[in-house]
Amino acid sequence: MSNFKFKLGAIVALTHSPETGEVIGRAEYTTTENNYLVRYRAGDGRQTEAWWGESAIRAAGEQPSDAAAAYVGEAAFVGEPLKACSPVRIVILDTLGDLNDILSKASPLPTA
Repeated sequence: MSNFKFKLGAIVALTHSPETGEVIGRAEYTTTENNYLVRYRAGDGRQTEAWWGESAIRAAGEQPSDAAAAYVGEAAFVGEPLKACSPVRIVILDTLGDLNDILSKASPLPTA
């Protein structure tokens, strides 16, 4: 008897990125974790489908673990008028890292 964590049709999030999608397929194996075929919109806007191991996805709305990458959200650089720059997605790969250090090394976006 299989023990799948996610049902077909479940909405899941990728653990290390902000993308969410729908489980459209599942596979179980004798020697490795369950895998799920997820249809989602990639960060560049394309619709795509990919197989992900159970440890690489989580229920949508569930907080990522401390060890996982955290999606900070959309931000504009301080001092730039919001309408003059595009939002930026910031992904923290090391949750113990210093966000201010990362931002201080970033180049400002060109103004329109």
